Amino acid sequence: TTLLNYGYSNFSSNELAKKGEKVDSIKINKNIDKVVEVVFEKDEAIITKKGEKGEYTKQIEMNKEVVAPIKKGSVVGCVKFLDSNGNAIKKVNLVINEDIEKSNLWQYIEKIVGAFCISGLKLN
Repeated sequence: TTLLNYGYSNFSSNELAKKGEKVDSIKINKNIDKVVEVVFEKDEAIITKKGEKGEYTKQIEMNKEVVAPIKKGSVVGCVKFLDSNGNAIKKVNLVINEDIEKSNLWQYIEKIVGAFCISGLKLN
């Protein structure tokens, strides 16, 4: 118990990532105008001495291409938390927070016709 008491009295947990917290947005290919939020997959924390926040930087890495259809919870990147020397402390996956369907032909036609009608109205 002495070791546990020492740990609790001298160290604390500092949150790095909160599950579901928005990190970024990403465009989904093969879906018209769909941009979805990218969120942390899970909670993550580091242990530091009490009173210290912990020095770190975030490095976001996203997949170059995300193509519909894609399911909620699919991993589309990660965030690496780096210490002052550039070494990775923790890594948390980034996921999308909704199901995305592939756009069909009619949706593309509606988009083109809608854009044509709007641009035609602006000319008058």
